[in-house]
Amino acid sequence: MNRLFLVASVAVLMAPFWYAPKTSAGTAPQATLAPEQLKILARGDPGQSAKVAKKCAKCHGKDGISDDDEVPHLAGQNPRYVFKQLWDYKHNYRDGGRIKRIAKKLSPQDIANLTARFSSSALPGMDDVESPALPALVARGDARRGVDACADCHRADGKDAGDDSELPDLAGMPFDYFVETMLSFKDGLRYNDPEGVMGKIATAISEEEIEDLAEYYLALGQRKRMPEEE
Repeated sequence: MNRLFLVASVAVLMAPFWYAPKTSAGTAPQATLAPEQLKILARGDPGQSAKVAKKCAKCHGKDGISDDDEVPHLAGQNPRYVFKQLWDYKHNYRDGGRIKRIAKKLSPQDIANLTARFSSSALPGMDDVESPALPALVARGDARRGVDACADCHRADGKDAGDDSELPDLAGMPFDYFVETMLSFKDGLRYNDPEGVMGKIATAISEEEIEDLAEYYLALGQRKRMPEEE
C-alpha cells in the first residue's frame, strides 16, 4: 500500500471506466476484466508484495497454501480470477469479512502484485490420494435441468480455465470452501460470477451433488480434507 497518492488518485478517477460501481438499482459486477485492468495485472511484481502478503498469510498461508478447509488456496490459482476477486472485494461485489477489509485498502497495483506472488507458485499434491470417479455433472452436465458440464468451462483437469478466462481453477480446492461457495451462489449471497452462470447451476443442483463435486475436485488436485481441530 506504499503507493504514491498520485497513482491512487488516478486509479480512483479511472475506476468508473473499469468497473461500474454498484448502484441502488443493483448494477451487476463486471463479468470480465477490462483492458485497463489487464494492463495493471501484467505489471504485477511479486517482489513488491511482501508487506501486504503478510496479512494474506494469516489465513491463506505464507505460500498461499491454506491449512483450513474453509479458506481457499491462492497458490497456483488463475491470476485473472485472483485479481478479479480482490477487485470485487474492494468494490463491494463480494462479502468476505476480514479479506474485504484488507482489499478495500489495496491499490490496483497492490492487487496485481499479490496476484503475481501467489499465482506464480504451485499447489502441491498430497500422498496417497486415490483418483476420483468422474461425476456425470462434470462430464455431461444435465440438459434436463439446464446444467452444462463443469468441464465445459473448467476443463477436464479442473485447473486450466484458459489464459483469457476469469474462472477459478477447481482442482485441489478445499472441500468446505467449495461447498460454502456453491451454497452462497445457490442462496443468492454471491453474485459476481460471469453472466450469473454459477448462480443458475448452483440453484439447479442439490446440496448432495455439490458435496460430490467438492470431493471430486479436491481429489483431482491430489489434495485431502484437512483434519478437524479438536
